[in-house]
Parts: sequence; structure tokens; C-alpha cells
Amino acid sequence: MPTRFYIPVILGSSRRGRQSPRAARFIETHLRRLPQIDTEIIDLAEYDLPMLEERIRVRDDAPPRALEFAARLSRADALVVISPEYNGGYPAVLKNALDYVLPELRRKPVAIVTVSGGNFGGIEALQQLRLVLLKMGALPLPASFPVTRVQESMDEEGRPADPAWDKRATAFLGELLWLTEAIAAQREKTEAQAPAVLRAIVRAVEPRGEVEEVLEVPPVTFDPAAGFETAVFPFTTDVPFLTPWGRTLLIGQILRSSNPHILKFCLTSPASGAPARSCWCSDRSSPPPARRPG
Repeated sequence: MPTRFYIPVILGSSRRGRQSPRAARFIETHLRRLPQIDTEIIDLAEYDLPMLEERIRVRDDAPPRALEFAARLSRADALVVISPEYNGGYPAVLKNALDYVLPELRRKPVAIVTVSGGNFGGIEALQQLRLVLLKMGALPLPASFPVTRVQESMDEEGRPADPAWDKRATAFLGELLWLTEAIAAQREKTEAQAPAVLRAIVRAVEPRGEVEEVLEVPPVTFDPAAGFETAVFPFTTDVPFLTPWGRTLLIGQILRSSNPHILKFCLTSPASGAPARSCWCSDRSSPPPARRPG
């Protein structure tokens, strides 16, 4: 299991005059006090992501800043999301950023800190954000951390007016660290089973073929710019196989995310070597259906 964890703080607001950076700096300070944690603030106002046209995993011209954002999420062992509440919900800039990604969040612990200028601390934003993160396969922390009257509770540098905030943060982040360590231990166990997982995936994408040989993926270097690891993964079959993306006898290239359960296959034509199709699949399910417009 890793001895250090990378847990960034996502500042989910770009509004002028926003107050949520106070809570972000407060949480960042507490994370830095934990010797096993590396952290930073990922400020969505600085990323200035364009409105989503399509998710990163199904396009080859993703905005560079979106790739950088996805790479940081992919690298993270867990996340803290800071969200103000606007009109009973969380900000559009946060939803837009989350929609760019998906596999980067799978089985990733997420602690949610909600912020408001009133007495309820953004509880309605918390409820909605939890549902979205669960749908995306993340693991939102059951514990909550609503920051009420943020402009009075913390100064611009994140220093709390009441020491009770420090006590609450210690307990809250302790819960996050416990879950992060538990997931890391399970991930380590799963990665030890990688060869069997890869064979299961090949069988899933080759329903009409019989795998003769599966070569183990060699160690590869993580590319933060792309957000994925790249490895060559040859295999052969007796009979051409039929997939939802067409009839192909191919040598496959795998783009493997840091999540051991999700792989992206880039299928290439054996005649020309040109890319033919790409698809996502998982060791827990069959290939996804063809993408629908909308």
C-alpha cells in the first residue's frame, strides 16, 4: 500500500466575489498537516474549461486544460470538493468539469465541503452532488462538512474564527484518510491479479473468438499530460470476431487508466495499421453499446 497519498482540493466555483476559497484554504492547510498527504488546490476558475462538447474519453481533440484536469484526478488517491450553494444547487462550472471525466473518479473517495453565506451551509448542494458522484462511480464520504456563514467563520486565508472548526476538520479528514487507505489496500490486491483481469477483458470484447495468447503488458510510464498509460497488447484469434464497432482481426493497443478495472482499447487495422475504432470496457461488464447522440 502507498505510504503517501495525493488528495487535491477542487475549488468548484468561478463566480466573481466568491467566498468558497476561504474554505478551500482552510481544508488545504489541514491536509498539509498530515505527514502522509500531498495536496494542492485545483481552482476551476483558473482552468476556465469550455462548455462541454464531448467527454475526453471519446474524442481526440480534447482541450489541453481538460486533459490536465483529468490527469490530476486520475493521479489522485482521493479528492476534496469545495462547493458553494447557488439557488439550491451546486455551481454549473463544477458540473461542467465533472462531465469531462468519468473513469478518473471510479472507486475514488470524495469528501464534500459545502459553503454558504447563511445558516444551512449548502446542504441542498451536498445532497445533489453526492447523487452525481455516486452515479459516476465515486465514493462520496458519508460525513458532511457544511460551512455556514463562511464570510464570518473564516478569513480570506482560511483561518477559522472559532477553534471548533479545526476539531471538526480533523475528524472529517480522518474519515477521508481511513477510506482512502482502505481503497488503496484493495486496489493493491486487485492489481496483483492484473494478468487474469486482462484475459477476462479480452474474452469480453471477443465474444466469437478464442484467445490463443495474451501477452502481459510490460511496465509503462504514466503520462500526466495524456492522463493514461500506454502499452502494446497483441493477441490472436482463430476466427475474425464481431464487436459493436465492426468486424476486425486486429492487434490492439491499450490505453490503461490508473484504475485497473477500466481499459481503453485502440483497435488498429492489421493491413494498414491505421486506427479503426476505440472503445471502453471493464473487467466487470461487456463492452458498452454504441454511443448515442445527445
